[in-house]
Amino acid sequence: MRSLADAIKTKYVGLFRRIMKRYFRCTVCDDIHYGENAPEICPTCETMGSYVGVTKDEAEEYFL
Repeated sequence: MRSLADAIKTKYVGLFRRIMKRYFRCTVCDDIHYGENAPEICPTCETMGSYVGVTKDEAEEYFL
């Protein structure tokens, strides 16, 4: 049986991971990715290391 401390830690680690998700944009093809980390290789243009962090508002501009 898990202790109360373990249960609380597990809950907050999950919450922390959700908070850490953010938007990334490929500087070559403007592909938008939402997640904890940027992909190493863009799945659209296959360029390595081309993602930069962007705000939610900036990411939404590329969807319009």
